[in-house]
Amino acid sequence: MGEARSAGGNVIRITKEIPPTPNYTTYRIEAEIYRLDDLSLLTREKENDTVVTSQHPDYAIIYFYRPGDTLGPLVQYDVYINDTKVYHCVRNTKAEVKIYEPAKVRIWAKTEAKTEITLDVAQGEDYYIECDVSMGILMGRPDLRVTDPRFGVNIYNSIDTK
Repeated sequence: MGEARSAGGNVIRITKEIPPTPNYTTYRIEAEIYRLDDLSLLTREKENDTVVTSQHPDYAIIYFYRPGDTLGPLVQYDVYINDTKVYHCVRNTKAEVKIYEPAKVRIWAKTEAKTEITLDVAQGEDYYIECDVSMGILMGRPDLRVTDPRFGVNIYNSIDTK
């Protein structure tokens, strides 16, 4: 956590756990560093860190968000579910989309290159998609990532769109 603090962050998200090998006798991790102004948003739901059962059993919600501290502040793009535009992605924005039938959906965005993910949507579930920008040749490229709901909800709720 000291490295996260020195980088200006106060939250780390472990993205990969690497088990010991003959060359390394301990576990190693890869992580992302974030800064949340309101740490009270970080909560644990019971001892085993489980996600609360949905309060909307008749539909799923896909939450799209782009934090304000991402790369490519001038890069904007539209996000689509299948062929329907659902979110205009700019810094410090968020949106939610309700899906009323279980389905496999294609979520995509395009600037100079197209990025696409597929999501099996089930009723009553919440999905968090972090929309970011990665470096491209001429401009930034869309970067779409499914985020663990236990973490995504906190970032989503921390975005103040006022």
